[in-house]
Amino acid sequence: MQGLLGLWQRTLGTLTLDLKRQMARRRGSSQFIIPQQQPGAEITFPEVAFDDSGARLKVMRHVQFGPAFYPLTRKVGAPDGAPSPCFDLGVGAQLEFDTAAVQAKARIKFQDWLSLKALPEPAIKLQKRFALGESGAGVRVSYECPLRALGTAWQPPARLLVSIDSAVPSGLRLTQGGVEFDQALALPGNRALIRGAGRLGLPSRLPLEEGEPWVEADVRRLGLKAVW
Repeated sequence: MQGLLGLWQRTLGTLTLDLKRQMARRRGSSQFIIPQQQPGAEITFPEVAFDDSGARLKVMRHVQFGPAFYPLTRKVGAPDGAPSPCFDLGVGAQLEFDTAAVQAKARIKFQDWLSLKALPEPAIKLQKRFALGESGAGVRVSYECPLRALGTAWQPPARLLVSIDSAVPSGLRLTQGGVEFDQALALPGNRALIRGAGRLGLPSRLPLEEGEPWVEADVRRLGLKAVW
């Protein structure tokens, strides 16, 4: 029993709750389709839906090992500038609120750029973030391909995503259309991080027309990540 407890204490748990996130989905589908030869990898309850918000809950347990490296972005639960082991073996589960689908998750990750996935479908994922100057903004390039489709890796279901993100929250900005916000709040002990981004639209003319709101909120991102 002591041996199992000691082994458990050498692992790290993470919990990710996204109530709103931007998604790049395949045309005509709101969920990742699992091949029929893998029964049980996904359970779907189609009566529940969250209007394609990208909301999800992911719980993972990690075993980290190997030589240390310095990640490009700070890990939740780790101090600034702290190195991380270069290998991360993670297992857990994910609940997609849009489709009420539960998926098993298992993968091994090398540093920040290579992942080999076993569940929900065997796949390889390559990603790299290129910083744009010293502003904190960057271009993230991600390529993912199921192992069953490596022979046709240049076409679907393989996918290539390019996005612009910011490693450092930009705070509040006053724009012509209202107030844009990108804020992050670290809870005491740096064991959890809450981040939200969006826009508060303000009226462009007065007086307001009947039924026109004073403020319109457009939340693009709202989530929490914690270690346990």
